[in-house]
Amino acid sequence: MMKNILSFIFLLVTFTSYSQNNLPALYKKCLPSIVKVSCLTHAGVVSDGTGFFIDKEGTVITCYHVVENAYTVSIETQDGKRFFTDSVLASNKKNDLIKFSIIKYKNDVITPLAVSDKLPEVGENVFTIGNPDDFDFSMSSGIVSAIRQSFTGETIQNTAPCSPGSSGSPLMNMKGEVIGVLTFVKFSGQNLNFATSAKEIINLKDDNTIQTLH
Repeated sequence: MMKNILSFIFLLVTFTSYSQNNLPALYKKCLPSIVKVSCLTHAGVVSDGTGFFIDKEGTVITCYHVVENAYTVSIETQDGKRFFTDSVLASNKKNDLIKFSIIKYKNDVITPLAVSDKLPEVGENVFTIGNPDDFDFSMSSGIVSAIRQSFTGETIQNTAPCSPGSSGSPLMNMKGEVIGVLTFVKFSGQNLNFATSAKEIINLKDDNTIQTLH
């Protein structure tokens, strides 16, 4: 029995170590898919969030609340490439998600992220790349703390640190697959971060509350 327990602990430590050591490679792989979403409101206020590409045509996913009051929206990749929005493909205020296309030209190369239709396991290692507090394209990591039901549907509680500007960031597993979209934080606690399940991206229903973005 003791031998089996020690073997299990060894495997757990080895996997955790491998996952952490693999983060630099995952950052390089996933970074081209991440975008900064910059919004100018009718009141003249500038706000930023995060989004990510889910196909080679340039479909972007971000949080509904990131663009809800936007007058203009611009998209920027880590290498400084700028895009402008084209069409809203689906918006859903309840799920806090929006999917839209960008104006893409012939020579533009888009690198999408794969979206998983499976919920992660509690304790699973996860990471995210986003734009917290203007520290653009930052990576953070943590674990899945719990799977909960919330007003956005199935929600992944996690410990990957995030801040204002992280909204819309993909929460990813150690394969680089999107398992959730960072939606909100409970600042009254520590590392109480929540992501809408990626299954909501796949099954996103349009409520027609946002029909155009400029």
